[in-house]
Amino acid sequence: MERNNIRIAIVEDNEKDAGIIRDCLARYSIENGVKFDIASFANGLDFISQYKECYDIILMDIDMPLLNGMDAAAKLRETDPVTQLVFITNLSQYAINGYEVDACAYILKPVTYYSFALRFAKAVNRVKKQDDYIVVPKSGGIVKLFLDNIYYVEVTGHMLTYHTSTGDVSARGTIAQLESDLADSNFARCNSHYLVNLAHVTSLKGLSVYVNGVQIAMSRGRRNEFRDKLSKYQMYFARTHNPGDEPGRQPAQEDPAGE
Repeated sequence: MERNNIRIAIVEDNEKDAGIIRDCLARYSIENGVKFDIASFANGLDFISQYKECYDIILMDIDMPLLNGMDAAAKLRETDPVTQLVFITNLSQYAINGYEVDACAYILKPVTYYSFALRFAKAVNRVKKQDDYIVVPKSGGIVKLFLDNIYYVEVTGHMLTYHTSTGDVSARGTIAQLESDLADSNFARCNSHYLVNLAHVTSLKGLSVYVNGVQIAMSRGRRNEFRDKLSKYQMYFARTHNPGDEPGRQPAQEDPAGE
C-alpha cells in the first residue's frame, strides 16, 4: 500500500519552539525524501477541541496553558489509539508517564536536529509499519487490522479472535493458515491455540508468556522455538531502538526463577 504525505500536528504554545520544530521537519524531509502536511495548534485545548482523526504523528509540548500536553494526550487516546505521539518538552520528569498514553518518543528541549531526527524517525517508522495489515472477512464486508495493533490471536473451534489495541475482532479461520500468512512478521505460536505478537510480549515466567497484561500458557513442545523467536526479535529491537525512545514498549523480561 503506498502512502502519500505524512500528516503532522504541532501542538506548541511557544512560537519560537514551534518554528524550530518546523525547521527540523523541513530538514528531515529533504534528507529522507519524506513529505509532510503540517498543522499547528497554540495549546492543547485548541488541538483537542478541533481534533479530527486525520494525523499520522502529533508533536506535543507538555507545559502549555489551558490544557497541558499530558492531559491533552489522555483525551486524544479516548478516541484515537493509533496516531503516533511524540512529546517535545523541557519537563523530563514526565517521560516515565509517556507509556500511559502510548507515546512512541520523547524529545527534550532545547531541540537539536540530531536529537529530533533520531527519535522522530521512530514515529515515521511506526507510521510506515501501520501500512502492514491483514484483511479479515466479516459478515457483510471486511475489516482491516494493522499488524502492529494486534496483541495476540486465539482460536476456538473454527473462529479466530484477534485481540487488538482497538478491541476484539472475531472471524472464521484457522490458526495454522494465519501463522503461515504472518510468517514474515514478528508473530509466533506459544501453544496450539495462540499466536502472539512478539512486539507486545512483556515477560516470560516459567511456562507462561505475558502479553499486554494477559497471561498465556506456553506448551513445552513450543517453548524452545517460541523463546528462540522472541530472542531474535529482542536482538532486532535492541539494534533499532534507543533506550527511552518508546516508553510504552520495552523488550520482554524473563524470570528464571519461574522455571
